Amino acid sequence: MITLTGAGFTGASEVRFNGVEALTYNVISDTTIVARVPNVGAQRGPISISNRVNTGWSLARFAISDAAGPVYWVSPTGNDANSGDYTHPFATITRADGCYAPPNPCAPPATHVHALSGDYPLASTIRTDAYGTAKAPIVYISDTPYGARLDMRGSGTDLQHRSTWEMNGSYEQVIGFDMTTSGSGARAGVIVYGEHDTVSRNYIHDIYRGACHDDNLGGAGIAVAGPSSYTSTPFAVIDSNLIENVGLSLRSDPDPVCKAAVHGIYISVSDNIVTNNIVRNAVGYRIHVNHNANRNMIANNDIDHSGESGIIVGADTESAGNVRHTAMYNTIANNISRDNGLNDSGSAGYGIREYTTEGPTGHNSYLNNDLFNNPAGAHNPYASGDTDRGQINSDPLYVSYAEKDYHLRPDSPAKNAGVAVNALTHDFDQAFRPQGGANDIGACETAS
Repeated sequence: MITLTGAGFTGASEVRFNGVEALTYNVISDTTIVARVPNVGAQRGPISISNRVNTGWSLARFAISDAAGPVYWVSPTGNDANSGDYTHPFATITRADGCYAPPNPCAPPATHVHALSGDYPLASTIRTDAYGTAKAPIVYISDTPYGARLDMRGSGTDLQHRSTWEMNGSYEQVIGFDMTTSGSGARAGVIVYGEHDTVSRNYIHDIYRGACHDDNLGGAGIAVAGPSSYTSTPFAVIDSNLIENVGLSLRSDPDPVCKAAVHGIYISVSDNIVTNNIVRNAVGYRIHVNHNANRNMIANNDIDHSGESGIIVGADTESAGNVRHTAMYNTIANNISRDNGLNDSGSAGYGIREYTTEGPTGHNSYLNNDLFNNPAGAHNPYASGDTDRGQINSDPLYVSYAEKDYHLRPDSPAKNAGVAVNALTHDFDQAFRPQGGANDIGACETAS
């Protein structure tokens, strides 16, 4: 966040940094604006503020000292033999990353990769392996939100082992892409193996649309897997993504294993943040926290129309060395989980379910969730030591549920009904939280 001072700011309709629109801004007064700097594209250049009459420009050039790495461009009409600048873009994100495009070196910290709008047909998974730092991440961004469309095409059982994007490096950020599979395609949109990675503001849809195979071929819109044996803590941030239509179909799929193994968001390890996502139409669970997943924050997500339960928290029966898998100290707060259990397996159709029959669970916190219209009930009994407080079971009163507008009406029972969440500063639209006396429940803080 930065504060801009000047004059004539009343009625401002646009704030840009080096031509890139601010994520959000608030007009404090005629002389002051507080704005959120865009993630990429604002390394150096003027600031502009526009109203209905005119546009004013700063005299000084704005700069971000931690974003001084190279900037590459990718285009459907580019060529990987190009230099990668705006007028000579690469054709693939793999080339911009460099790690899987020998003899090119891996992209250094603070590299920004802009993908221009268009259709990017994929015959194989995008794998990125560059390593950024906390202050200088590697950023891959669709220059127009949802404008760069990554489409895994083709058919065959081999594709079932693939994802659209595989994040292997650390401090990588994937922002604003449209990811899909027009063929029988990949089994996941994004799989996160590296640490401190971010998947934000993407549209991930129509994933794993081919036939189900077996339990080892589960799928997800986004999966945070970490290394083998689920022993690491990736510290991933999964924020403000729209995920829908994961799995072949609800109700009609004859394979019960596939129904329980294809999810919207799948978290296998510890210390991750999952916030502000809208997840609908997955044949398994909307958000599945499983294997060895501890200390995760699952907050302010909108979840509906899952085949099984909306959110599930549980450990498995495995261990890594002498370390037992557990699912403990997770926080599930301010989520709306409604209209789940569409696979006609009513015992699984909870708003939230804690799976206590395999690995140890407990000491999880379930706070101020709206668990409306789930056939098995709001939630099943939790483990000893869990905290269960502030749940409601009311229609959240969206602006238009039928038209998939998840903004809350002014009379919604979810308005100002959430708890404070340290990881939460904005909503699905990147608007500030809170805007009332408390956080709203669900992904959207403001009316449309």
